[in-house]
Amino acid sequence: MAKKTETRPATASINPFGLRMQPELRERLETSAGLSGRSLNAEIVQRLEASFGHNKRTAFELLRRIIEVVTSTEASLQRMRADIESYQAGDKVPLAWLTAPGQIQEDKKVLDAARQVLDLIEKDLAKAKSFVPVLIEATKSGGPVPEEIYSFLAQA
Repeated sequence: MAKKTETRPATASINPFGLRMQPELRERLETSAGLSGRSLNAEIVQRLEASFGHNKRTAFELLRRIIEVVTSTEASLQRMRADIESYQAGDKVPLAWLTAPGQIQEDKKVLDAARQVLDLIEKDLAKAKSFVPVLIEATKSGGPVPEEIYSFLAQA
């Protein structure tokens, strides 16, 4: 006897369901939906299904996104370090974006500003890297993902 396969009704045949929520929650859901490439409705459905023990896929998608952020942030860090070295060697072009158009800044001020940007990039990189083990664990266990990770990715 053939095994019966589960089928879902076509989306058009599903009755709409109105849902009220706080604007902050909706914003977080929309951000998460955008990061995962889903519609708001699909994100809500996925999260409801995940509440029944299917959280691993979401954690894996977030892990993939964090790895992308780490990779791009490391590249930005390398570029910024190279730009600082070029500036110190006399090439003012790489850090020209740190000065107002038409104004000449003292080298010390430009380098200080560049180092502040470098520091911010390093902090973002450290934070992103700190989320990797948390997301690996959530991917394995299907456990919850801290809200801080969603917030971080929304700003990345």
